[in-house]
Amino acid sequence: EVPLIEHKTKQTWREKIAGLRVAAAQAGRPDLLLANNEYGLGKPSALNNFTRFGKSMVVAEFAMEMYIGGYDIASFWDNGDGCSPSASSCDHSDHMLMDSIAAYRMNPMHFGLELLARATNSTMRAVTTSTSRVHGFAAKDMEQNTIRLYLINKLEQAQPVQIVLPDTQARVDGATIESMVDTDDHWGEIDASGTAACGSNGALCHAVLP
Repeated sequence: EVPLIEHKTKQTWREKIAGLRVAAAQAGRPDLLLANNEYGLGKPSALNNFTRFGKSMVVAEFAMEMYIGGYDIASFWDNGDGCSPSASSCDHSDHMLMDSIAAYRMNPMHFGLELLARATNSTMRAVTTSTSRVHGFAAKDMEQNTIRLYLINKLEQAQPVQIVLPDTQARVDGATIESMVDTDDHWGEIDASGTAACGSNGALCHAVLP
């Protein structure tokens, strides 16, 4: 799904949030704050055959969708699994922010949430890529006149991609790509080995996303 769908209404999350904005304005409250204070992965049984990392990627994309859609507040609700740290197993420990039986280690979703947090106080801009399966947004720092790109590769292999920046007057904040990537044990890591090549005017960049 690009973008993600809210399956109760069959709308995309972006359409749902935009509709709430219209309803608030019609009710005379255009300044009403909109919050999704309990988003999560739902019942563990809904994500069969997902690895620990795969579940975390769903959370990271969901968080990005809340950001793009324009919620004023969006909070991941499932912080603890409720299992005893001394338990031998917990059937939903990889579904939450923290895994009790792994000494409360944070699941890899925290990598994505921390990367997204860097867009706070920036101005969102649309960004165009050469494939719809790589999507996201740009965040422009108005004071520094820099742009950061936030992209998710929804393909199962490394993907060469062309990226058209939304503002050619802004400079790209470095050429390093920081990626939330899987590992053999599915706890994930941040890989900073990739680089992006941008034209002299900054309008077009080329990168290979893991």
